[in-house]
Amino acid sequence: MKRGGGYFLSALVFCLLLSAFTASIRTLPQESETESATPTVSDFFFPTPTETETETESPPETWTPTETVWAALTETETLTDAIEATRSETITETLAPTLTETSSESPTETPTGTMTATNTPTAPAAPPWVVISEVAWAGTAASSSDEWIELWNPGAADVDLTSWMLTDGGDIHADLGGTIGAGGFYLLERSDDTTVSDIPADRIYTGALSNSGESLFLYDPTGKIADSANGDGGPWPAGQAASAAAMERTGDGSASDSSWCTNDGVHRSGLDAGGNPIHGTPRQSFSGFCAVPTPSRTPNRTSTSTPTLTGTGTATETGTPTTTPTTAPYDPQSVIISEVAWAGTAASSSDEWIELWNPLSAPIDLSGWTLTDGGDIHIALGGVIEPDGFFLLERTDDGTVSDIAADQIYTGGLSNGGEILQLLDPSGRMIDTANGDGGPWPAGSSAPVPLSMEHVSGGAESDSSWCSNDGLHRNGADAAGNPINGTPRSAFSGHCGEVTPTRTPTTTPTPTTALISYPSYSVIINEVAWAGTAASADDEWIELWNPGSESIPLDGWVLTDGNDIEIHLEGSIGPGEYFLLERGGDESVSDLTASQLYTGTLSNSGEELRLWDPAGNVIDSAGGARWPAGAASPVYASMEQATIDPPSWMTNTGWVMCGRDARGEPIRGTPGRANSALFPTPTATRIPKGVLINEFVPKPGSDWNHDGSIDYYDEFIELLNTNSIPVDLGGWMLDDALSGGSRRYVIHPGTMIHPKEYLVFFRSQTHLALNDEGDGVWLLAPDGRPVDGMLYTRTRWPDSGWDRFPDGEGKLRLGFPPTPGEPNRLPPDLLNPKPKPHVVIAEGWREVDCASSDAPVAVGGGFLTTGGEESTRMAESYGWFTWRNGECFAWTAPRIFGRSADPMKIPEVGSSDSGLGWWWEAWYLQ
Repeated sequence: MKRGGGYFLSALVFCLLLSAFTASIRTLPQESETESATPTVSDFFFPTPTETETETESPPETWTPTETVWAALTETETLTDAIEATRSETITETLAPTLTETSSESPTETPTGTMTATNTPTAPAAPPWVVISEVAWAGTAASSSDEWIELWNPGAADVDLTSWMLTDGGDIHADLGGTIGAGGFYLLERSDDTTVSDIPADRIYTGALSNSGESLFLYDPTGKIADSANGDGGPWPAGQAASAAAMERTGDGSASDSSWCTNDGVHRSGLDAGGNPIHGTPRQSFSGFCAVPTPSRTPNRTSTSTPTLTGTGTATETGTPTTTPTTAPYDPQSVIISEVAWAGTAASSSDEWIELWNPLSAPIDLSGWTLTDGGDIHIALGGVIEPDGFFLLERTDDGTVSDIAADQIYTGGLSNGGEILQLLDPSGRMIDTANGDGGPWPAGSSAPVPLSMEHVSGGAESDSSWCSNDGLHRNGADAAGNPINGTPRSAFSGHCGEVTPTRTPTTTPTPTTALISYPSYSVIINEVAWAGTAASADDEWIELWNPGSESIPLDGWVLTDGNDIEIHLEGSIGPGEYFLLERGGDESVSDLTASQLYTGTLSNSGEELRLWDPAGNVIDSAGGARWPAGAASPVYASMEQATIDPPSWMTNTGWVMCGRDARGEPIRGTPGRANSALFPTPTATRIPKGVLINEFVPKPGSDWNHDGSIDYYDEFIELLNTNSIPVDLGGWMLDDALSGGSRRYVIHPGTMIHPKEYLVFFRSQTHLALNDEGDGVWLLAPDGRPVDGMLYTRTRWPDSGWDRFPDGEGKLRLGFPPTPGEPNRLPPDLLNPKPKPHVVIAEGWREVDCASSDAPVAVGGGFLTTGGEESTRMAESYGWFTWRNGECFAWTAPRIFGRSADPMKIPEVGSSDSGLGWWWEAWYLQ
């Protein structure tokens, strides 16, 4: 069922139903006990209600559409149909005038006393109803971390979401806000607003959903559960990790597992952070189509048969019925994966195609069938495959087999190293496989010419079921007009071939181009991002460069690692130009268009890349048993060629960078431009000492970033330039650890900090978590060297900042009021500082410096002050109470494990220090 439409009629029906069933619902002891026993969020997150809040007497005002109420409603079939009709966008106009008639003509199913007009004026209005309508627990194709959740208001009135909350009872605790319009949607995106890149989020949240399953609960402002998703726990009832398909609410009015289904990957909306279509419908109605039919749901509604509701409650068929896909399992090999061109064609290695065959004597409707590799290929099939007929799937567009029309287009790529293809019927049963036992492809070839892999026999699939096309018995033409070495939409040729370069077909165009030899380094492997990027270690990219003065056609050239990477290059590379190859998709370098895409992966431990010209000469190579340069996590720096002959390599310096990763952050490399190795080495003046961390706040208590909420996003780090010249901070980094910990925040290129200027970086921007119990805060140069920072200890009170006072001077000390972007100032009780007490050290005692490396182990705990928080902050700011790694106390209370210290050995406090408005005591370790 689709969401939306008919809300006025829906509201009217609910008012009538509620008035009719209010009395019976109130008198159901079992239901009331169940409701009262339901745990509410108020026990944990909401303040204790005041007396006025507890005087609520009207149960309907806190009524929520639980499964119990829905179960009561479904006792009357015709009323349920009416409710269902008001919430469906596919209802015909004949439904509206039959609503009253339906109610009156079902006396045996609906008690007549429940629909009297006398109840209507006194029926209380239904409370706001908001449901969890879609959950993308698997993220998106761009990143499994890019999760999102959608709420839906099925009512006829706007709902204020202030004080509503969505939680999984763990690390997700989203305090909602704003308004969700009648029939509207509310989109929550994890971490930032790029998860659904073309649709703005209504709320950003943190935390993660486990792929193995969690329970999501939506609480209204009273602390009652308004709705849930996977409320009974266990695995997710729908959605898929392999294809990043969302879990959609079908709209049957319940929160049970049967009310969810997996997006079919065809009816979808929105783009992910990499620009790929999202397998879901964010901020849109349920698509009405599921990837695999749920057994408890009604048959597929795409049939042209349109039922018309009549007064007798029967459905009259209009139009000619068409075949409805059955959910009954098919027999194995009732449809066969008959041919796989995993190596593409001579025109392009990306021009892959797959053929299915129906060996039966009856047609088969492929609606609801799925063909998948468990990764980026997930094809929701459609259409009919005739008896002994073929079904041709072409990758990306219909130009792969240029003279034969495709039955369906798909996306994703097959690895030349081998994958497993699985064909599933609508029930999810596996019908056939290709390379089902994994490992390398059992047949087919990518070099020297691409050959398809043909299925030679029926029965259960095995490696012996396949052979390579012989290159002679073939049909079809590729995108360039060359004969295809396979038999698309034709039966198996009956001939198997071996990989041999001796074939000389007369139809091969321009055979002389394959004989051209090029000198060494005419095209060079200029840069290799073998570690990927900070957005994803899978986002590898490779750059070629033409150092000559003439353009070079790349057709016939091959770049390979001798393993799963074999790139048959296309196009040309002009003089002095760069040729960018991106792995998988075009989002690895999100702001530059790839010259060509490839599959396969580079090992971080090292590989050797070789570039071959059409004559089979190695023109250049890169790498070896170990990569000579580059860096993996957390730097993700590319490997750049510094000199050509002899070749030498170096890691990107961080001073010269270009390009942005899939998350929009700067790439530590130079795709599409000269390597950083060719630029002069920066002098020490590029890292001025006068740029300092001037203030940071780990435990905010105010809305410092002015986003309308007081939360951990208000944590901030403030930098100050004490120099008399501006400094470019592009490439500098902020982190909470010198190694490991959170992902470093890289300051965008061109970020200038002028003399005596403050720059503030909030957690909402950096995603660096400054822990209240103690952590680190560091400013790093582009090469990773620490410029400024410290390890800090516990921060007890909100809005207690670590500041330098005066600005830029001394150490960072705790106890100052936050002043983001402004000069630091003393706390109110230190504006008129009181004199430090005069202490006389008793005989046998000595002063302890907790910062020294030989500091003793603590023997006391806690401290005593009077005058409240400000006095304690004052004591700390003066250093009268400090500690080192939680072990050494320089000033503490005069008690040792509950026993008073020897009064003769407690330092004496001068009488002139009394009456200062607070009490201070100290003793020294003996």
